Amino acid sequence: MRITRMNQKLLDINQIKNIISIDYKDIIYNGNEAKRQVMPGFLVFYENLKYMFLTIQDSYFEEFVRKIKEVYLEEKDIIEDSILKTKKIKINPLTESILLNGNLDNISDLYNFYYGKESYQESLLFEREKVRLFLTIMIYHLRKTLDVLNKTIGSIELSDGTNGSYYLKTTINNQDTLLPLFFEEVNSKTFNIMIGNILEDSLPLKMIIEFKGNGLVVKIDDIEHQITDLTEYIYKNNKLKYYNKVFFKQKIVHEYEQFLYKSENPLNNIAALDNSEENPLWFKLPWEGYLGFTEKQENIDENGELVNGETDKSFINKRVVYFSYDEKSFYLKELYSKIFTCLNSKDVIFDYLNKTMIGLEKEDNYVIETSFDGPGKTGYYNTYLQNKYFYHIGLSKAKELLDKKDLIPLSKIDGLQEKANLLDLKKLRKKEVK
Repeated sequence: MRITRMNQKLLDINQIKNIISIDYKDIIYNGNEAKRQVMPGFLVFYENLKYMFLTIQDSYFEEFVRKIKEVYLEEKDIIEDSILKTKKIKINPLTESILLNGNLDNISDLYNFYYGKESYQESLLFEREKVRLFLTIMIYHLRKTLDVLNKTIGSIELSDGTNGSYYLKTTINNQDTLLPLFFEEVNSKTFNIMIGNILEDSLPLKMIIEFKGNGLVVKIDDIEHQITDLTEYIYKNNKLKYYNKVFFKQKIVHEYEQFLYKSENPLNNIAALDNSEENPLWFKLPWEGYLGFTEKQENIDENGELVNGETDKSFINKRVVYFSYDEKSFYLKELYSKIFTCLNSKDVIFDYLNKTMIGLEKEDNYVIETSFDGPGKTGYYNTYLQNKYFYHIGLSKAKELLDKKDLIPLSKIDGLQEKANLLDLKKLRKKEVK
């Protein structure tokens, strides 16, 4: 028989009863304005003046909220003083609304799919497979910048490489050219790319690709000639603005903006592959890529009730999805946040997700890697998802037919021990979808 010991904190949470009071609290961590963090939490006094205070970043926070909500619903109508009709539990309207309506105890559908599945501490994909996923976005912006430099670039082929070093085989002004390329993943949202040999004996072009909570930014610097080409794809008020500025010696020499068209994503099934969230509002990018957005606001009145009218307090759910693909692969980056906002007060992030999904065609199936990056805002995210990698086989060779029900999770027990195992799907395809 295997005996599992329960964590002491979890034991204490499960013993909460006879609640005296519940208070929503914000804890501000000191630091400069840019680094200051506000962490929401609940302070509960219960049986014999015991108390517990956990913030959204503490382990077992979701279990804590679930327990105090459960006990509160059982005990909230108990009258302590029958004459004055004083209720036993002291709780203000805002605390009650956040406790009952904030969904703080729910595992978000955006990552519930991975609950209980085995994860890995590092990626099992080879870096060159990831570099190819950025080729379409690199090529589009490289062509645009070379046009500023009066250079015409032909078709581009990415070489194999290692340790971040590769090269692009192409032509510039009809001359065969090899362009050394260095690729660096600064973090899961920022990528640095250095491309050399664009101009004779010049310093390399530096490209920065950055995913943001409201869109995408691509910046190219030609330090040798003091040229900067900045392109932003920014979402606001249900529109996506394409904004391009070219600087020469820090002065704007070109400026252009337009709104990109809304478009159906032909592979929206992949954005919904591991969740059942509503279909984002999609915009087509100038390459085989899309940006999708959803935004939902729930207003709270002075009594803590969810209402349709305007108020000074609300929950705001924001989700941005970047998706690109080529013949044999796809890349999806997803950023999500649930924010409690109050007039004249700092916003509080209740939930957060930073997810990357990579799909690679292998033999007759797709191998799919999903990873989550921090900093997480919830105990569940921190404990079970942050900095972890999950793997599935998608039982379809056609990207447009991939579906959640056809995903088979992979783990060490299935033979997935190291990178080399992903090259041999015959060992991994022995599982069947239940």
